[in-house]
Amino acid sequence: MIKTAPIKAIQLSSTERPKHVRLTSPNTAFTNEVKIDLLDGIGKAVDLALAFSVTSDHECEVDLSAYPLGVYHLRVLDQEMFFVKRIILN
Repeated sequence: MIKTAPIKAIQLSSTERPKHVRLTSPNTAFTNEVKIDLLDGIGKAVDLALAFSVTSDHECEVDLSAYPLGVYHLRVLDQEMFFVKRIILN
């Protein structure tokens, strides 16, 4: 059974690091077992193994600087939980 894990917060980092997204979840630890996918605005896969850096147990940062401006969805999956968050790069 897959359980949904709400994202507690999503933050775009400061202008020092444009197109970096920080994900925070109180229920999911960001480990090597977590997979983050990038989907376009209609759900088509853009990158099915997006690299991320773990900043703490429940927080990670994703670098989207290589992607053009637009609407995307970040899909975070692990063995028991998943969540999807829409972001707009402008």
